[in-house]
Amino acid sequence: MCVVTISSRFQITIPKEIRERFTVKPGDRVLFIPHGRTLELVFARSDEEFEEVRRLHSKTSEFFENSEV
Repeated sequence: MCVVTISSRFQITIPKEIRERFTVKPGDRVLFIPHGRTLELVFARSDEEFEEVRRLHSKTSEFFENSEV
């Protein structure tokens, strides 16, 4: 588990161990998917991957139905 602090500009830094484990690269997109009081982060490396994840979650998530993501 990694704990980060939100900056005064509402930014976070992805810890090195997470970046390495999930091969996060500059330019990757991140989807924030709410589940009650928890939040799922999904890294999408391409437009196709982004749309696939968005399509899968849009059927079950009120967040996607009401957003312009």
